[in-house]
Amino acid sequence: MKQLLDESGALVLDGELTFDTVPEIYRETSRWLPMNSRFRSVDLSSVTRVDSAGLSLLLDWQASAQLRQRLLQFDNPSLELVRLAALCGADALLGFDRS
Repeated sequence: MKQLLDESGALVLDGELTFDTVPEIYRETSRWLPMNSRFRSVDLSSVTRVDSAGLSLLLDWQASAQLRQRLLQFDNPSLELVRLAALCGADALLGFDRS
């Protein structure tokens, strides 16, 4: 899994967001993400697979943003992620539309 914060403040994720990759992503991003005022959104268009660990990471990022009176936008989620979030009742927390 690769991640890059682009010039617009979007964190671009590329690869799998799973039990195997989330611990490393969390370690890497927890050093700089909470204090980065440019961080506004997460581009999920290149995420190839997601499981409950990935969903948990996104929810953690959203909770951290809300503590700083910000709201993250999650762009281009896969149908797999939208369904998983809906199944867990987390779709609204991530801004996913149920329609």
